[in-house]
Amino acid sequence: MYHNKIRIARGREGEDTSTQVIWPGSQQPEDELNLIDLWLLLWRRKWLMLTVFLLSVVTAIIYTQSIQPVYISRAVLDIGQMVPLGLGGDGSLESRDSLVQRLKEAYRVDDGSEGPVELPRLKEVAALNKSSKNAVSLQAMGHSPAEAQNYLARVTQQILEQHRVIYARTQHERQQQITFIQQQQQWVTVQMLQVNNTLRALEKSNPAQASVLILERARLQTQQAEMAEKISQLNLSMAVPFSAPTTLMRHPTLPVSAFQPRPVLYLTLGALMGVILGLLIIFIVEFFVKVQEKNRRPLPLEVEVG
Repeated sequence: MYHNKIRIARGREGEDTSTQVIWPGSQQPEDELNLIDLWLLLWRRKWLMLTVFLLSVVTAIIYTQSIQPVYISRAVLDIGQMVPLGLGGDGSLESRDSLVQRLKEAYRVDDGSEGPVELPRLKEVAALNKSSKNAVSLQAMGHSPAEAQNYLARVTQQILEQHRVIYARTQHERQQQITFIQQQQQWVTVQMLQVNNTLRALEKSNPAQASVLILERARLQTQQAEMAEKISQLNLSMAVPFSAPTTLMRHPTLPVSAFQPRPVLYLTLGALMGVILGLLIIFIVEFFVKVQEKNRRPLPLEVEVG
């Protein structure tokens, strides 16, 4: 004989006391959720979903309006050069890497070790691509377009003044070298005249001494040619394009739009968060509703039947 169990559901105290016979295999899973149920759930809770969505969008709008705008001005420096004479180096008035690092340290770019830097401030200092070996890009931030532009103009002007001093000093040193060599040339010229006069007097009377003077004249001529070549090199090194001061390839720009805030981005994120939070709240609410419904259901009693 086979025994089956049936469940007789009786109402809780204070509820309907009628009984309900639940035969085995007649129950349907209660926790399954298909797309139709999901759509019905969302439609039933549409006002909750819409409320959360609108609150998120309004919050994003308020946050966007509360942020003080930030503008970025950009400039590009072309580091000046002076062709080196017999020394190493690329001839730049200041190494590009050295300038970038010096500015980063002086203006605390990307350095929050001592706390945040108030605006206006230098945002970025970077070397441009290798095709422009002397180009450096600078960016400054400010609460208004004029503030960002004026601050960057002061920074670039300070760099230009520093390099102008270096350039002028180098030019002055080379001009002094030219003056010194020219003085030596004059002395050699005088020596050449004396040697020539003495040589003409000794050509017949003392041929041996005349031969020595001929060698001395050749040495002086060689020395004079070397001095002339040195002066030519110095003059060439101070001429364009071998010599040039630091200039601005791009003057500090006046930004037309704010870098921050970004209304479209913030509104998009607010709308996305509204949808996610709305779905999450709906599922949480539905979960508690299901729990309460399950607690209110009749308690089943199991009876064996033959």
